[in-house]
Amino acid sequence: MKVIACWCFFSVVLTGLHESALADITTASSKEAQKYSAGRGGLSLLVWQDDRIVYEAYSNGFGPDRVTSIFSGTKGFWCAAAVAA
Repeated sequence: MKVIACWCFFSVVLTGLHESALADITTASSKEAQKYSAGRGGLSLLVWQDDRIVYEAYSNGFGPDRVTSIFSGTKGFWCAAAVAA
């Protein structure tokens, strides 16, 4: 089940989103996303659009100078690599 979810997620990401969906990224929506992420234990949020950082925030004691290990979280990256291949 997890493999299917990973495949579907990266299929959408790699095929790209419609420009109108990307145009809706605002500071307010980014702050809401950060609030959601922080409430679920997220450490950081980076929103990047048109080759520039639109929003960057940290929470739960994390910061831009702190390094963390993601251990088995790299499995998701390999899904994207397999799709790209």
